[in-house]
Amino acid sequence: MSRRRPAFLVSVLCALVAVALLTGGTAWPAAAVASTGTVSGIVTGAGTPLVGATVEIYRPNGTRLVTVTSGPGGAWSATVESGWIKIKAYDNCSPYGKAWYGGPDLLTATAIQLAAGGTIGPFSVDLPPVPPGTLQVGAYNWVATFIANPGRFDVYRLNGTRVATVTTKIQAINGSVSLPPCTYRVHYTDLHHEWEPAWYAIGPPPADRVTITSGVTTSIYVGTFADETQTTLGGQVTHNGSPVPYATITFRYPDDPFNIYGTGGSLVTDAAGHWQGTGAWGWPLIIRASAVINGTTTTRWYGDTDSWTTATKVLDGNHTTLDISLP
Repeated sequence: MSRRRPAFLVSVLCALVAVALLTGGTAWPAAAVASTGTVSGIVTGAGTPLVGATVEIYRPNGTRLVTVTSGPGGAWSATVESGWIKIKAYDNCSPYGKAWYGGPDLLTATAIQLAAGGTIGPFSVDLPPVPPGTLQVGAYNWVATFIANPGRFDVYRLNGTRVATVTTKIQAINGSVSLPPCTYRVHYTDLHHEWEPAWYAIGPPPADRVTITSGVTTSIYVGTFADETQTTLGGQVTHNGSPVPYATITFRYPDDPFNIYGTGGSLVTDAAGHWQGTGAWGWPLIIRASAVINGTTTTRWYGDTDSWTTATKVLDGNHTTLDISLP
């Protein structure tokens, strides 16, 4: 008497055989295989950890795989496809150049094998210092005459961060500053406010940008126009409480109190000792009154002082009570 196999067991065996044939000999799902790994490192500049430096991971053939940014302590980490890789680091607009891990360029850099699912590092890349470039600045007006007033040139990165300020003196048209190699924008302000503030530009963008190269002096000149802003100044000159008619009112800038460069001006009080003037004066100003009283010339600066060095500076705006009492 023979035994018969249960019908359901035969069906299960047949199903397993069918699955095995379709999947290459196994009936069980294959485990997922990782295709990436993790690499980490530290970026320094002449030994100092750099935050915000850029790190790029390449294949030895030059194909860029990943770009990351260093964080606190110059540390960085990246998830990269497994295989052979090379590491490059740089920090734009800094005093440091670019560098590869293990060599000066892609060809000579050290190739590192990253296994699937593996973690390697940290790999340190130290960026070499590079000489700065020099930016030389000046300003000229609409008739192409250089402006000799004190000026301020603010230098900005393209992201809007101000990185340097150059102040030119009245005796010197040009000023200069050392800057890391980068691309910048430059804004000019006339500190006497006789000329309008202006951005450097020789045309539409990108002609409004200045590229500084290591070891090279780049000269630019900002063109501007006259400041048409009108300011009214006024007051009264007295002596022992009485008005002083026809007194001379003299305007000076603190950095040119003797008017060597012809930057000042003057006017005369009326019969009641009053004076008023309207113009694009610029600021700050110091103001002096002088008159002949009882046969003697007497002088006093606004702020009740005998010396321009302690005179009260008059800032931009309308001022009509700038009274001066002569001794």
